[in-house]
Amino acid sequence: FLLSAIMTGMGMTLTPADFSRVIGNPSLIAGGVACQYGIMPLAAAAIAAASGLPPAAALGVILVGCSPGGTASNLVAMIARADVALSVCLTAASTLLAAAFTPAAVKLLSARHLTAEVAVDGAVLCAATCKVILGPVLLGMIVNRFAPGAAMVAGRFTPFASALLVGLICGGVVAQNASALTVGGTGLVALGAVTLLHCIGFSMGYILPRRIGKCSRRTSR
Repeated sequence: FLLSAIMTGMGMTLTPADFSRVIGNPSLIAGGVACQYGIMPLAAAAIAAASGLPPAAALGVILVGCSPGGTASNLVAMIARADVALSVCLTAASTLLAAAFTPAAVKLLSARHLTAEVAVDGAVLCAATCKVILGPVLLGMIVNRFAPGAAMVAGRFTPFASALLVGLICGGVVAQNASALTVGGTGLVALGAVTLLHCIGFSMGYILPRRIGKCSRRTSR
């Protein structure tokens, strides 16, 4: 529910013209997905190998790198005043592709850590994408279309409220696993590895489209 609420708030800041512009330039979506599934998995594999983490923790880092973008990435795009419509399209595309890509990439990059198959249900991913991302965004756009005044008022608070909700969600997950972060120092190393992974993803995800793709700052963000 919280994630859907965040995406509904984002939808209130968007119009059909925003998505028409993005869909009309498929190279942007292709380039974004290529960055998502090129930079993150390779960086995760390198970090897992260099950090000396136990196999289970190393596998976790690689799995994070091979996973699709999520609601938090759309929130970051909105806060950074980036192209939110493009971010939503990239999240949807990478999530749908994850059914095939994520298991194959994890198996390839973590052969020495993997003790079981990583199963990804494509139907569940599609349903979750519609329920958590596409549906709420569409609802927000409808509100923006028929009640622009209400959408404008809500839009003033959307970034702060969304950041607060994501913080609560992440804080709850960390709290439930707090004991694992303090056992033998492995948790802290894994936390540092994941933090470094996202720093690399953010920086390279901006630099490559900006320098190689000649994209605008807004699009690169």
